[in-house]
Amino acid sequence: VCEGETLTYAQLEARANRLARHLVGRGIGPEDIVAILLERSEHLVVGLLAVLKAGAAYLPLDADYPVQRLSYMLDDSRAKLLITSTRLAGLLDAGQPALVLDEAALQAQLAREPARALTDAELVRALSPANLAYLIYTSGSTGKPKAVGVTNAPVINLARAQIERFDIRAQDRVLQFASSAFDASVSEIVTALGSSAALVISSEV
Repeated sequence: VCEGETLTYAQLEARANRLARHLVGRGIGPEDIVAILLERSEHLVVGLLAVLKAGAAYLPLDADYPVQRLSYMLDDSRAKLLITSTRLAGLLDAGQPALVLDEAALQAQLAREPARALTDAELVRALSPANLAYLIYTSGSTGKPKAVGVTNAPVINLARAQIERFDIRAQDRVLQFASSAFDASVSEIVTALGSSAALVISSEV
């Protein structure tokens, strides 16, 4: 749920699967980094899930951060692809290919992709719990942002532990208000989706 927009789990799954298939078709797979620069909306969740479904790792970029910091993170991470929107596409002078998620031509292309989930055999490379899930940049003790990579296994363990501790159930709602570039956002998203609850996205941090 975000503002007046809602997605069912079936709709979210189909949209994420189609985008994931497009990413795999572009050669994106395990240990590849995909940067995501999107507004706080359901599109952001679709993008994050699609990258994970392709077996790759996502690098969240918060548009409210200084452009110089974003550019450094993008270059330092060696991201293979940037997923963004029409409104934010001109924010960075990206040296890598970019997918503008709300472009009509891309949406038409995605609509032709199968909505079913990718199998292991369809991934670019074999995927394991030890592969990267996401990359988060800290402030860094030297004054420069420093990348911290988180693998798939801890994310799953975090979801299981917090769902149990907070007793989150399918009829509950979980507020997603942390910046996507902050680790807390991962907790909010995985505890909601991992328990079949409703993820409510605040349009402002």
